[in-house]
Amino acid sequence: MQRLAKHFLVLAIIILIAGWQDLYADFQKPEKSGSKDMMSILLKAENAPSGVRAMGLEIHYNPQVLEFEKCERTGLMKKGFSMFGSNIVKPGVLRMGGIDPSADSLPSGVSGDLFILRFKMVGKGSPDFAFKNFKDDIQEWSTRIGPCNADDSPVSGLVLCIDE
Repeated sequence: MQRLAKHFLVLAIIILIAGWQDLYADFQKPEKSGSKDMMSILLKAENAPSGVRAMGLEIHYNPQVLEFEKCERTGLMKKGFSMFGSNIVKPGVLRMGGIDPSADSLPSGVSGDLFILRFKMVGKGSPDFAFKNFKDDIQEWSTRIGPCNADDSPVSGLVLCIDE
């Protein structure tokens, strides 16, 4: 529990310094996967402010704490976006993007799961998650990093869900 509180405090300070008003954090306890500690993060849309046919974004994280393993499409992303990819730009920077030219695969107002990001925990400290470089139809979306069920902090845009 102390580790969770320390992570929350460090991220809250970083967010305040960076000027991100819509972000806050709460960190997930690692799940055991064989002999390695793993962290699974859910990225979801919450009351999408606009329809999406193309999108791009980066998720930054602390590479001394986490090593990216894979990105799995889930929920709303399984229904479209056949052209989708994710890759490591450099340690600590995951770039994701996709396009579905046929229609608004993610219509305005929709909420639901998009991706599960899986990381291997390689060190101790704060993961320092941050959204950066929104492109295309999600450029104006707001963001939140924290618990999935945070009714006290609604957002129209992307949520990086990190639950206990």
